[in-house]
Amino acid sequence: MVALLGGGVTATSKDQTIRVALVVRPANDGNGKAREGSHLVRVTFQRVVRRTDGSTYAETLKSEELYRDFYERLSKSVFLEAHKI
Repeated sequence: MVALLGGGVTATSKDQTIRVALVVRPANDGNGKAREGSHLVRVTFQRVVRRTDGSTYAETLKSEELYRDFYERLSKSVFLEAHKI
């Protein structure tokens, strides 16, 4: 009854973890053969929130800026590594 009147305890976010799934595979040419030195990269970011009542929920992060920043940094890193800079 107390919860119905708004007097119950509401669970709040306690902590969060960001999970990253990164998949890298060789890029193929038009004939299905791997292209030498070329790879495709796919990444997803997920936020997992643990609440004060012990429950958890996860959501996929969809911010274009997050993904754009990730791929820009990856591109720069690969370039620097390839050129031994």
